[in-house]
Amino acid sequence: SSSIANITPDLIVINHGVNDIGQNHSISDTITAIKATLTRLQEKYPGVKIIYVAPFWERHNQLAAELGREIDKLVDEFDELYVVRTGDMEISYSDGGHPDTAGAKKIGAFLSEAILGIVGEDFSA
Repeated sequence: SSSIANITPDLIVINHGVNDIGQNHSISDTITAIKATLTRLQEKYPGVKIIYVAPFWERHNQLAAELGREIDKLVDEFDELYVVRTGDMEISYSDGGHPDTAGAKKIGAFLSEAILGIVGEDFSA
């Protein structure tokens, strides 16, 4: 939308690549796509922190866990990139892939705490 075209975010939170590996794209191709997204975001919003949220089902899926490990490696390649790993989370799902209401609430609380740990308590003040 043109009404938001000139807005610079204070923070960017993304969860990218989950559907790619779920649709049998290789980890390599998925990481290439994630790098392209991160590059575009950093070019458009230099200095803005980007928080990448690893797949919530990495605890139960080897490909998702591998994707999370590969994403961890990107922190050294991109400025202001932070990764929130979710492998220890146990959440409930509505369909095996999407969190139900209780799962979404747990994710929200977890992410709030993780984001505050990255940006600090004074970020939104």
